[in-house]
Amino acid sequence: MAAALRSPAGKFSTLWLLGAAVEGNQKNQELTVTYTDGSTQTLFQNFSDWYTPQRFVGESRTIPMSYRNMADGTRDPRRFNVYKYGFNLDKNKDVASVTLPKNPLVKILAVSVAN
Repeated sequence: MAAALRSPAGKFSTLWLLGAAVEGNQKNQELTVTYTDGSTQTLFQNFSDWYTPQRFVGESRTIPMSYRNMADGTRDPRRFNVYKYGFNLDKNKDVASVTLPKNPLVKILAVSVAN
């Protein structure tokens, strides 16, 4: 079960994520925004594998990396990516929390809310 991340107090218009999928693209992943009035907003997103950008709707390549470090100390010289994802929120409601996808192959590195 995915944990809910508490939001800073306030009304926000956009939810931003930085992340990527591993071991292939991960499609139709569910996120849930819970508002302080108890209502929820369910969001769905396809996440590109960090090695194979797909340019899914709502996704933009943000941080290209020229290699990755391997567990054995060697470098894999292929290009890897972190992607940015943006979602519209109900700007008239206070956000209480965000629940990220339950899929362990979706790696979320940062979460932010903004106006």
